[in-house]
Amino acid sequence: MMKLEALIVTGKFQKKVELQFADGTTMKVLPEIVGDYDLYPGKELTQDEFLQLVQGIRRASARARAVRIVAASDVSKGELLRRLEAKGETEQDSQEAAQWLESMQLIDDRQMAFRLVKREAAKGYGVARIQQVLYQKGIPKEYWEEALALVPDMGGAIDHFLQTRLKGNFSDPKETKKAIDALVRRGHTWSDIRRALERCKADLADTWEDEL
Repeated sequence: MMKLEALIVTGKFQKKVELQFADGTTMKVLPEIVGDYDLYPGKELTQDEFLQLVQGIRRASARARAVRIVAASDVSKGELLRRLEAKGETEQDSQEAAQWLESMQLIDDRQMAFRLVKREAAKGYGVARIQQVLYQKGIPKEYWEEALALVPDMGGAIDHFLQTRLKGNFSDPKETKKAIDALVRRGHTWSDIRRALERCKADLADTWEDEL
C-alpha cells in the first residue's frame, strides 16, 4: 500500500499540488488530478491504484502541454507529436493527447492544409514551394491534392514579380536569369515563368509602339 501523507499547493503562477507519500515519494500534479482520483491526506492506494495514478498524471501532463503548444502556434498533428516527445512525453501519452485535441477539433490537419495553401499562395509562391511548406509542417499527403486545388492561376503574381524585380528592363541577361532563378526558388515552373516573360516583353513592345 502507498499512503498519501500530505497535499501541498505549490507554484506562484501555475498552481500544482505536491503529493507526499509515507515512503518519501513525492510528485507534483495538476490540481484536477486531486479531484479525479479523490486524493486526500491519509488515503492508502494499492499498487494498482498507484500505477493508475501515475499513468493519469502522465496523461494529464501531456494534455496540458499539448494545449499550451496549440494555443501558442498553429501546428499539425505531426508537429505536435514531435514537440511533445521532444519535451519528454512518451509516444503513447503524446498520441493520446493529440487524439484528445482532434476530438475537440483543436487540431485539424485537413483544415490546416487549406490555411497553409491560401497563405502561401497569397505570398506569390508556386505549387512546388507550397508543397515544401506542407511537408515541413507535417501535413499528411492525403490532404495535399484537395488543398492544392485552391492555388489560383499564379500568372499575375509572376508578372508582378518580374516587373518589380527588373523594373521593365529585360535587356540584361544576367539580371533576367537572377529573376528567373528567384521565381524557381519560389516554386514556379519554368513553363509558367517563360509565358510570363513573353507577356512582359510583349507588353513592353506594345508600350514602345504606342509611343512611336
